[in-house]
Amino acid sequence: MARPSKYSPEFRADAVALWQASVGRRTFKSVASDLNINHETLRTWVREAEGTASSGGGLQGGGAEDELARLRAENARLVRRVAGACRPGCGPGGAGGRAVSRSRR
Repeated sequence: MARPSKYSPEFRADAVALWQASVGRRTFKSVASDLNINHETLRTWVREAEGTASSGGGLQGGGAEDELARLRAENARLVRRVAGACRPGCGPGGAGGRAVSRSRR
């Protein structure tokens, strides 16, 4: 049996709200130090809160695994498109890595 948390659900919610209000301006570590908690604890609470928020019906189609599959398929499609459009010598280095000199007349 797991031991009960020493932090109340209200404290957790307030900590997550504080982090979300300061995203981009402060780090997990700075927010956590203000609250006298470990930054990894705060990070875990934020991940849990984001997981519950996104599974509440915000995403259509079912979540991270579906999105990952969609992104992998799109990536493969784009790689095929680039490979098909590229002729020999058009990759990095231009002419197969050789310098191209053109004589002037």
